[in-house]
Amino acid sequence: MGYVGEVDPALVGALATVPSRRLGVLDLDLDVFFDLALDAELDQFVTVPSRYPAAIVDLAFVVADEVHAVDLAEVLIAASQYVEDVTLFDVYRGDNLRAGTRSLAYNVRFSSPAKTLSETDVAGARAALIEAARALGAELRS
Repeated sequence: MGYVGEVDPALVGALATVPSRRLGVLDLDLDVFFDLALDAELDQFVTVPSRYPAAIVDLAFVVADEVHAVDLAEVLIAASQYVEDVTLFDVYRGDNLRAGTRSLAYNVRFSSPAKTLSETDVAGARAALIEAARALGAELRS
């Protein structure tokens, strides 16, 4: 959409009559702001955050190298109604994993717009995610 920055002080000194001044530059592509085609592609819905607290768990799965991290994340998101967000935070390859596999670790945020989730709700949602990940050949890393 644009750039912002400071002009080199040596250049400002060479061009300006007032010494020791700092000069900034702002360059915006206004076409981006007024491009109706881009505007039509934007999501027109806003998700209102729950007023109830979220539960956050980390899950690491061992998967084949061919499994894309985004594909596994999408499976996790669809696995439970309580999943609010799934974020990949670590990819690990090491000697203690089978050849041709890697570990993908995700931070999963559970919430409900209607209630505070109980331990049973969170445990059930976590189990559903683990079961759904098995469809891609993923195993929970211990």
